[in-house]
Amino acid sequence: MKTLAINDFKGGRNSKVSSPMLEKNQSLDQWNTWCENGALSKRRAWTSIDSTLVGEAVHILKMCLTNLGANGANRIVMMGRHGSTTSYHTHIAYTDNGTSLAWCEGTPTVLSGASVPFMGMFAGYLYVSDGVNTAVRYDGTTVSTVAAFPVQSKCAVHKNYMFSAKGRTLKWSDINDPTTWPTNNFQNVNAEAGDVIIAIKSTGNGLLVFMRHSMYLFVGDVFDPIDAQYYLQRIDTPSDFNFLFGQTIVTHMGVLKFLTVDGWYAYVGGTQIVKISDPIQTDVDTLLSTAVYDTTNDLELPDKFPKAFVYKNTMYCSVLVSTSRRIVVQDERGAWWWFVDNSYAASPLEAVSANMGSGEKLYGGLPGYSYFLTLDTGYNLAPPTGTATALTTYWISKDFNMPGETQFLYADIFLKKQTAVAGLGTLVFSVSIDGATFIDFNVDMMTGVGTILKKRVPIMRMGRSIRVKVYNAELGVTFEIYEIQVSYNLTEAMR
Repeated sequence: MKTLAINDFKGGRNSKVSSPMLEKNQSLDQWNTWCENGALSKRRAWTSIDSTLVGEAVHILKMCLTNLGANGANRIVMMGRHGSTTSYHTHIAYTDNGTSLAWCEGTPTVLSGASVPFMGMFAGYLYVSDGVNTAVRYDGTTVSTVAAFPVQSKCAVHKNYMFSAKGRTLKWSDINDPTTWPTNNFQNVNAEAGDVIIAIKSTGNGLLVFMRHSMYLFVGDVFDPIDAQYYLQRIDTPSDFNFLFGQTIVTHMGVLKFLTVDGWYAYVGGTQIVKISDPIQTDVDTLLSTAVYDTTNDLELPDKFPKAFVYKNTMYCSVLVSTSRRIVVQDERGAWWWFVDNSYAASPLEAVSANMGSGEKLYGGLPGYSYFLTLDTGYNLAPPTGTATALTTYWISKDFNMPGETQFLYADIFLKKQTAVAGLGTLVFSVSIDGATFIDFNVDMMTGVGTILKKRVPIMRMGRSIRVKVYNAELGVTFEIYEIQVSYNLTEAMR
């Protein structure tokens, strides 16, 4: 008797159909699963923690962690849309404790605009610009307007200057003074016709300028037009480079990462970018299509365009596919991909990681719903009202091909149930022989919470290949799978 052992699930997702072949620890397809504590685990879910905005019908568009708050010098400030999608205003709210929200002023500051706003700290103030109205700044107590600030939502703080961009022109303020913008402080980007600036991002090497079909690095330390010692350097990009998603630019594990129409790229410095999403290219091809995005508007729309954020050294990217949201994750090793979808509705997720006095948590909000959320230790989707929904969770292995006709005998599964829920606790273990329909076996996890269990299921099938799947969709129930051993015998002719 021989044994096929799967004891490493760290390979993540690999849906690419071409070579190289899948590794033993990679998955053809998975959902709401993740490798944690050396085991395959069910991911945690979002829970609503404040319903204040529900009554106000405010849809959160942007969140920013600042040092303006009372709780450990932290405050999450958020910009929310109030009213209908055709006639609305945007208000600014904050939280000091991560559980309850308040307006930044007794009378909410009212702005009007449809875009994802810029929010950034500079010289003790939080600056907010939505690209439609006069920009404002917030000192922790009062919101005031900044008349000289360009009416633009593509902004960045870099080298003690505030930069903004529109069309093919960069502008910047006086050094250390975002309230003053000299008329000669600008740089045109001489890109090809029709190429426009989508986003700007400060890096250690310079200010990265993301165009629709190209990239540039604005290099310099002092941006004084009288003694210009700054210059634009072109970044090498693929011939089909197509960048739309400015809200997906994040720094993950010390590397700048971003999403283009054909997948994720990384920038580590110099003049090169590197494609990093090849293992899930077939997923990317079904996730993204320029047809679903408005590329004629200069402003990024909050209810369509993907957004990315980092939590506990993990990169999350929220992508809208037709009427469903997909959250694509690259884990802390910076190499492996997963799909999680702890969603409320079909809208991209705005989120920020913060420690509000009770440890680091990921806080989020949706432009389509008035929810202020947290990613916690629960395994159900818990709305402000109504019944909680269990996460659907599964992981499917590659096909393990045998040298000839094989009798698959049984599988031993080594796992641990993490939570106790009366009447619940079943892991479904399935096998597919020679590509046929999966055959399901129930694995009882009703008892033995917190200890590693060994569960055996009979297979007793003949074939030349086997694929295994684990599945669970029960309220409040999760699991850790450490190893799956499939015992088998080769036929007489192959011994």
